[in-house]
Amino acid sequence: VNEEISFLQTYLEIEKVRFGDRLQVNFDVEESAAQLAIPTFILQPLVENSLKHGLGPKVGENLLTIRARQRSQHLELTVEDNGVGASVIKKIPGRDCTGLGLRNVEERLLTVYRGDAQFSFESVPRMGSRAQILIPITRKNQLREDAAEMVRI
Repeated sequence: VNEEISFLQTYLEIEKVRFGDRLQVNFDVEESAAQLAIPTFILQPLVENSLKHGLGPKVGENLLTIRARQRSQHLELTVEDNGVGASVIKKIPGRDCTGLGLRNVEERLLTVYRGDAQFSFESVPRMGSRAQILIPITRKNQLREDAAEMVRI
């Protein structure tokens, strides 16, 4: 997760040049989630969608929030914006995604986690959008976290 956040920070520094003071980015990463393993660039298309479809067309202050939290046996990753939202309320559970970026994220999760991960997308006109990924925390993820803790000790 830390590596993915680092990639996003670099990408968003470039986007901040384009957006100027209009773009505010918040990262909310729980320490317990920071060392967990996730597919590389799994959040990138979600952030790009927020900027292109939600925040880009919006007048005024834009807020993008990226979260990573450990929830019981799952890692919850969320990309949320206060952008223009879709013209109609959308809830996309399971395999109903129509956008290329959303479909690619969903297909990667299906391939990597064999149906054990969940992806959802919600968008409300004039309110914004939220994409959420739930990834099962596997023993491999836990071992990586334990090793990182041992290095800190």
